[in-house]
Amino acid sequence: MAKMAFRKAQNITASARLGKGRPGSVRTLPVISLPIAAQSFQLNGNAKSVSASFSEAVLRYSCPYTSSVVLSFGGMGYIDMAINLYVTSYQRFNVRNHLFVGSDDRFCAVLGNYGAHCVRYFGVEASEESSSFFSKEFLTKTYLKMKVVKDAIALNVTVLLVDLDVVFLKNPLFYLGCDHCDLLIQTSAFEDYLNTGFYMMKPTKGSRRLLARTWSRIESGNYTKQNDQMIFNSVLADMRKRREIRPVVLDINAYPDGVMFFKEGGRVFRDDNPCHNCIIVHNNGLVTKEAKRYRFKEYGLWAVDSGGYYSDPRRMYIAYENPSTFESESETRTQELRALRTAFIIGHILNRTVILPVFHKDNKLSSMLPFVDMVKLDARLRDFYREHSFLSSPLVPHKTRNRVTAQFLLRSLTSIPAIGGSLSNDVIVKQFKSSALPVRELVTWFHVTPAHVLKFHSLYIDILPSPAIQNFTDIVDRVLRHKEAFRQLDIEANKAKPLAMTEQLFEAIAVPFLLMELIHTRKTTLKGKPQEDVDLIEEMLIFLKGDISFTKKRLCYSF
Repeated sequence: MAKMAFRKAQNITASARLGKGRPGSVRTLPVISLPIAAQSFQLNGNAKSVSASFSEAVLRYSCPYTSSVVLSFGGMGYIDMAINLYVTSYQRFNVRNHLFVGSDDRFCAVLGNYGAHCVRYFGVEASEESSSFFSKEFLTKTYLKMKVVKDAIALNVTVLLVDLDVVFLKNPLFYLGCDHCDLLIQTSAFEDYLNTGFYMMKPTKGSRRLLARTWSRIESGNYTKQNDQMIFNSVLADMRKRREIRPVVLDINAYPDGVMFFKEGGRVFRDDNPCHNCIIVHNNGLVTKEAKRYRFKEYGLWAVDSGGYYSDPRRMYIAYENPSTFESESETRTQELRALRTAFIIGHILNRTVILPVFHKDNKLSSMLPFVDMVKLDARLRDFYREHSFLSSPLVPHKTRNRVTAQFLLRSLTSIPAIGGSLSNDVIVKQFKSSALPVRELVTWFHVTPAHVLKFHSLYIDILPSPAIQNFTDIVDRVLRHKEAFRQLDIEANKAKPLAMTEQLFEAIAVPFLLMELIHTRKTTLKGKPQEDVDLIEEMLIFLKGDISFTKKRLCYSF
């Protein structure tokens, strides 16, 4: 009877129908709707009065039929993950007894605009930025998550703790339950630790002892090199030996962690091996939020369309493939990273965003994740690429998805093609005489292409400047030889005046793209250069990152 009442209170009829579909599919994920009135608590004052607001929020949003609340703790550094959890899980399955708990001021303000329930957890200070793995700030935030659960359990409610990097494939509230246990908790695929990123805890004597002892160890300051999960597992193991607590470990096939779902399950791209038995996906096992976000996107479990990431009807794209494998794993990686670099340069020149291809690893199809540091990539190029599964997202406009060119193959007449086998009759071959593709020919061929997606067969080529430029210093020296040409480019651009393009100007534009690729080493490499040359390099980067486009912005080139 209690379960029937709870289902009625949750108004889950429609969401239950959604849950009967393929759990791995995201085609039913809702588009984020327009913001509605915020439902968050914001109180000022001393710690005692503010603490009361947390208690009020927990009691207000807990389900009255089961005295249960679904808690998720986070800060502004993970706001996109929080929004994704809300849209893909709480909103999709109509989980009305959810409550986000924020560690900073802006977190609740943003989530409230989406209609999520949120309360600011006062009495502690935490940075709004995301924290590096196992840093002091990171550990502090994991400890706060344990404190939040402890305070909620003290209110005599059952808590389902859900980390921000979780997505529901079914509503877990229909499946979680036990008559004689204190705790139901997720496990890890290849570790002895139980996972404190997803668990349900009842307000029992055993649970209260577990939380009190865990928090006591945290407060002692003797475990500063351990996160909440390590301390929690240590206390839990001691209590299990004494039979002071009754935990239930959840089936890892139904509640998989990141290793089990993605790696062991062979799931990389959208709809790979749909998991019909999975209830949730926990995207852990990766150190950074950038890597987690990218993995969610590739598998189609991302529904955040901030800034028109998916839905921008004006954005143009390039797409290409990696159709070949080479003699060795290292050569394949070298050629594929070479193609990726070329794609970013072409995208920057043509003012198009790169849609990533499929990569190869250990003779299997792979995403970019094993090869690239996602933190460094997103710091410099986050807005200049999209995941391979991008065009299959239901959030991408039909016009963008359908306006795709035929495949083009860019081939040098002076070098051996990197691809083998025969080409389809549909592939259009564009040939150039030099060993690397001149920017002039690239622009001539493609700068007026109206299709939203410009598609290439492969990009195992280089863009001028030629491969003879081996390092950062060579690039800098070449740039400086054309500094007057660049200054002319900048002056004419500011006048919005048509400019006759010369080879020097082409190179003045093309070279800094490679310079940008290596700019993170500039402080040591530029050592000893005149200050005016260093300033010029910075000036070029600001200009090229800002307002340069061959087709629609300030410059209008005549050939």
